[in-house]
Amino acid sequence: MMNRYFSNKGVRVVSGLCLAFAAVGFDSGHSSAMGQSMRGFTVQGPAEASDSAVPRDAFGKPCLNTEAIARSHVTNRAVLDHIVSVRNDCPKTIKARICYYRSEQCNDVDVGSYKRVDTILGTMVGGQYFRYSVTPRK
Repeated sequence: MMNRYFSNKGVRVVSGLCLAFAAVGFDSGHSSAMGQSMRGFTVQGPAEASDSAVPRDAFGKPCLNTEAIARSHVTNRAVLDHIVSVRNDCPKTIKARICYYRSEQCNDVDVGSYKRVDTILGTMVGGQYFRYSVTPRK
């Protein structure tokens, strides 16, 4: 009887701690939803589809994973850097071109095997949201 009481009490305490941690994580602004702002950052949507072939691993999954944010400057919140991160999950180096969608403003990057590269695609005043594309290059 006593063991049962403590196990139930322990479950309640653990459940309460999990809810407390979830609330702290939610309040601190750690969100991965598109367009959500978190302390000077605005998370962007996925890269636009390209017409070129996408490098894939042995299981058919794309080698390149992308994330993008718009980050405001500390001195002037209206000025935003558009940052794109490209992660290579394959054992070979991949050369990629990151561009604003339907634009010639691009950055070329070499992403080493199992590495990540961050690049500032551009800086704009008031451009909180942007579209971009990632294409492999030769």
